[in-house]
Amino acid sequence: MNGGTNKGQAYGVKLNGFTKLVDCKKNGSKTETLLHQIVKSHCLKHPDSILFYSSWKKIWVAQDLSLRELEVELGKLETNLIGVKTELAEAEKLTVEKYREPLKKKLSNFLVKAEPIFQDNSDKFNEVKRFVTEVRQFFRHDPPESAEEDVVTHFLKTMTDFADQYRRCMNDVKKMNAPLPGSDQKDCFLCYKVKQTLSSAVLVEDFKHTAMEVLRERMKIQRHAVAPLEEGEEDSKG
Repeated sequence: MNGGTNKGQAYGVKLNGFTKLVDCKKNGSKTETLLHQIVKSHCLKHPDSILFYSSWKKIWVAQDLSLRELEVELGKLETNLIGVKTELAEAEKLTVEKYREPLKKKLSNFLVKAEPIFQDNSDKFNEVKRFVTEVRQFFRHDPPESAEEDVVTHFLKTMTDFADQYRRCMNDVKKMNAPLPGSDQKDCFLCYKVKQTLSSAVLVEDFKHTAMEVLRERMKIQRHAVAPLEEGEEDSKG
């Protein structure tokens, strides 16, 4: 990209750059953008391809979650568990057995159940955090400008924003009658152009039949035009 310039040696774009494709307008058009051209080109060359966001199920919901808030909640749970352990240690110091033993039992039973659950959730959180970091690095995702904005929320929202832009461009291209099969259709581009050219009430077979009739009529006209000439030639010879 940008070969031969001082901005050359660029071999790709960052994820944030995809959402800026709609800012690049086509010459002479106030609405058509670079993303519209990409949509047209992709659907022309790969009409049977599946839209990249069609398999997304959790991403649309996950963008509303905050990894930072989850981390804060886990921190609170850990603090509360430490508090329970402290209470258990204090309960063991009680001198009155009828108060000490029931309290110790309840606190111990709670810790036996709560600690494995907390540890499991903590391990899953760390795994998710590591995975998200790797994905962000793969897509070269820049962190949000605001330090208060959650980096994961910003990353997922960037993806869903681009998917929304792509979907809107798909609808715009359809309205412009561009060479674009419907998203749920498997028609090739040639079939689409035939259907676009013909009236919606005319089938392909009818079109072929009509074309053959036109050819036959043309042949009849040519024969009628040639016959008088042949007769005139015979008269002149006689």
